[in-house]
Parts: sequence; C-alpha cells; structure tokens
Amino acid sequence: MKYWWLIFLPFISVSQDLPIIKYSTKDGLGHAIVYSIYEDKKGFIWFATDNGLTRYDGETFKNFTEANGLRSSYIFGITENDSSLVFSTFGKGLQFSNGYTIDTTNVLASEIEYPINILKDNENLWITDRSNNLFKVNRDRVKKYTNDIDYPNKAISKVIKLGNSIFASSYGLY
Repeated sequence: MKYWWLIFLPFISVSQDLPIIKYSTKDGLGHAIVYSIYEDKKGFIWFATDNGLTRYDGETFKNFTEANGLRSSYIFGITENDSSLVFSTFGKGLQFSNGYTIDTTNVLASEIEYPINILKDNENLWITDRSNNLFKVNRDRVKKYTNDIDYPNKAISKVIKLGNSIFASSYGLY
C-alpha cells in the first residue's frame, strides 16, 4: 500500500504598493480639473486643464495659458505628431507647441471649432468634438463622419487605438 503525503505550506503573496502622490495647484498644477494626461517624446508629462496646459518635468510644473499664446484656456485632448505637441483648445480649434513655446499662427482643421478628444494614428488625427462628431484629419483634408453609411450613430464620445484598429465609442463600438 502506498501512502501519499500532502503537505500544505502557507503561501504569502507580497504585493507592491505604489506610492500615490497627489498634485494640486499648490504644487504648481495649472488647475485642479485635469481632462487628459500625455507623456511626450522628451519625457515631459502634460496635463490638459481648465486653465491651459501644464508641463511637468518630474520636478517642476510650467503652465501655459492664454498669456503664453493659447487660444483658449480650456484644453481637453493632447497628442503628438512627428514635430510637435497637438492639443485641443475649446472653441478655438487645434493648436501646436514644440514643448517650450505655443505656436500662435499654425492652424489645422479650423472647421473643428470645439475639439475634445484627439488620437494620433500614423498620419491621421482622429478627433471628437463637443457635438460628438468624429473627424479624420490628415495633411490634405478633414473628413467628417456623419449619419450615413460611414458612421450611423452621431454620438461618438471617445476614440482609442487597440492594436491596428481604431475604436469609437458610441451607442456600441465602431
């Protein structure tokens, strides 16, 4: 007769608690309401706020407002193309920055007056606006997806990229 011995050893799992650091306007953040966060190629962390853009280098905050050339203080979306940071200024379209100064002259897709979310995909920017329209913007043109075969439900709230696909959230996913 064979006997099997079953030994129970306690298993202790040690989880890693990451520190939570809260930043506020007292620390230099431009506003307490933050809509979007983006890390650029240079390693700066950008915050889109109700009082412009805030750049964080890991130690200090630098705020960019209308006094620095922003067309609007309400910034919602941030992304980056090959040469600059692209951000949405509420009521004033898309604007650019090299990370240190705001470009006050360059205009892209001026017909998108109230851009909110921005997603970069290869040479295209996918943008949703305040009215939840979806736009595809490239160097040559702006295509608006409306209530037609391309885009049956006019209520896009967010656009993301997963793998090689672009997803738009609406009454379902597209």
